[in-house]
Amino acid sequence: FIWSTTVTLLLTKLRSYSNMRTHFHHPSLSLLFLLISEIFSSSVQDLIGAVGDSVTFPLSVPVSGNIIYNSNTVGQVLNKQSDTELSEKFVNRLQWVSQSGFFTLSDLRTDDSGLYTLQSTKEQKGKQDYQLEVYERVSAPQLMNTTSSSSEFCSFLCSVRNVRGLKLSVYEDGVLLNRSSSSSNTSDITLNLHLEIKKTNNHRERTFSCVASNPVSNKTTSILTHSCSLNT
Repeated sequence: FIWSTTVTLLLTKLRSYSNMRTHFHHPSLSLLFLLISEIFSSSVQDLIGAVGDSVTFPLSVPVSGNIIYNSNTVGQVLNKQSDTELSEKFVNRLQWVSQSGFFTLSDLRTDDSGLYTLQSTKEQKGKQDYQLEVYERVSAPQLMNTTSSSSEFCSFLCSVRNVRGLKLSVYEDGVLLNRSSSSSNTSDITLNLHLEIKKTNNHRERTFSCVASNPVSNKTTSILTHSCSLNT
């Protein structure tokens, strides 16, 4: 995504500079220098949030400026007077704090993910792009011991409701045994992770843990068992 965003920025700047006059001996080199310096000075910064939480955009807009979401202005400040209800999507959720100049988006939803641009046009002038990704929190996974007494293997099934960015991992005594990642953003499916371990003659109690995680949360379910020991 960052590469496509950079290409989009490059094409935009190329159009804006296409009619510029330059006094450099090599116009193409001067154009390239201008493009590179501007793009890298305003590179996209990543922000991560959880559903229901809030996120504050780090660029301050103390006097005048705006916030743009996916190419649409959703909030603006003019001489310290703000209007944050330009978009129905963000009504009662987007705030501007006059003391700090920061925009804050609250009660985050997954569809708030996207590209935001902050611009400060007076006093502390600046511009910054932010890629916001909003994730649901994971739920507690289920870990079931499906071992058969007649089998030479002990078996486990780890499962959890799918959310975006989900990883499912199984550990024994803190050592990673298996891991799976979800490639789907659909929340009405379940991600399952199966594990089989050969039984041993060691009759000690063993701890197995199933960990569900994503960029904003993690939950663990553990069980103690002797079922991975061979019958004598």
